[in-house]
Amino acid sequence: MLHRKRQRRAFGTIAELPLVLFILFCLILLPSINLLALGAASSAACLLAHQEASQAAVQVNYRRALAEVQREADGLCRSGFARLLKLTPVSGYMGCGSDLYVQATNYNTGAISLSGANQPPSVVDTSSNVYEYMVSSTYEVSPFVNLSSVPGLANVPALGKPARIHFSAHRAVEHALNLGTTTAPPPVLSGGASQPLSSVTGLGDPGQLEDTTNSGWNYPNIYELIAASGQQIVQEEVLRVYARDDTWTDTRVNVDADTKVWIDYRADGLWEDERAKEVDASGYSYKTGTYGNGQNIQLADGLTVPKLAMIGKLDTSNSFLIGKQQWNMDPPGTGRLKLMCADKGDAFEPGYVDNVGSMIVRIIAVK
Repeated sequence: MLHRKRQRRAFGTIAELPLVLFILFCLILLPSINLLALGAASSAACLLAHQEASQAAVQVNYRRALAEVQREADGLCRSGFARLLKLTPVSGYMGCGSDLYVQATNYNTGAISLSGANQPPSVVDTSSNVYEYMVSSTYEVSPFVNLSSVPGLANVPALGKPARIHFSAHRAVEHALNLGTTTAPPPVLSGGASQPLSSVTGLGDPGQLEDTTNSGWNYPNIYELIAASGQQIVQEEVLRVYARDDTWTDTRVNVDADTKVWIDYRADGLWEDERAKEVDASGYSYKTGTYGNGQNIQLADGLTVPKLAMIGKLDTSNSFLIGKQQWNMDPPGTGRLKLMCADKGDAFEPGYVDNVGSMIVRIIAVK
């Protein structure tokens, strides 16, 4: 009998098993799973920062470099992999989690200067400086298994609360001469609010472009066409329309009974959702070679258009298709012109939530 008691003391009893399991799962196994998930998310964020910098480095100008950083970041953030690892962007350009800087290093002195976040340098001097793009990315990673209810773990990052990770990457700018801008950019409108359009250059005064050769617009000769038609420009606005915005974007262009409208887009303007990739304003997908990825949608007022096409609306009209090109358009009504990406959600389609990208549009009202 004494021998059996000694054996129980040496090896424990079945009553101790729950405590052992608690320690095993809550203090060893589950934290290990969270740390593995944090490592995977960190690896993805680090790789993304380097990918963004590499893609930005080969773009022909700063505007396209910034757009490429946003596109790469949005692609990861809306992926199933990011959702699985609970990876969330923190601030950054257009909320994508990444900011783009231009770092200038002087050849002679070694002095380093950095542009503002998502702002090109005001002066570019390639005879004295070497230029690099720097991508700075910040994300939060929520615990894969939330252990905030476990005593002592509630305030531990990656176990009981989100962990913040940060990475940066540098790449030499291949087209340094296209970095700078010497004039203040005009405002861009989004949802009726103004914000700096720092990534758009060559806009010039209303009625002209500063540089038609490198303007980046689809039809830089649009003003010549307007002049040849004998029409006079009465109003012009440049604005950005976001694919994710489920409300009308106010162009601030007023249309009267005798007003006609000319519309042009920046050449790099594309947007997409999980099904349709690289879609232009007509809804044409350069990935699939179809309009709306083969899908037309019917809006609430009865208009049927290719999915993700650009649509418009006036105070006295229903919505109507804008598409990729509108020259000398006779609007179907009067009032304030508004624009929007055509999309809607249903039981199988999330609608605007999964959309990414934006288009910069020039609206010219003539009489």
